[in-house]
Amino acid sequence: MAKLKKLPRKKYKSIKLPNVGWFKINFNRENSLFKFIEKKDYFYFTHSFHCIPEKKENILATYKFHGDEIVAAVIKDNIIGLQFHPEMSSFAGKKVLNNFLNK
Repeated sequence: MAKLKKLPRKKYKSIKLPNVGWFKINFNRENSLFKFIEKKDYFYFTHSFHCIPEKKENILATYKFHGDEIVAAVIKDNIIGLQFHPEMSSFAGKKVLNNFLNK
């Protein structure tokens, strides 16, 4: 179970929302979906909401958004959710999609 919350405009007053841009992700645990992904790889995000899972073990990856750690990928059993757009994330996104298809 998780909550879906809007990025708070009051907190990010000087930041244009929705959040649109390229960010590096930090891995919280191993998963074959991120095979061959390096810490230097960037992913494309565009969103106004973020996911807050009840259980920390469901967080696969996060990213830094103006000092805050935002969830970038979640997992529960055989279901994975991504906050970023792999189809728009250049070579790093291609790796993720390849890993998904070859799983």
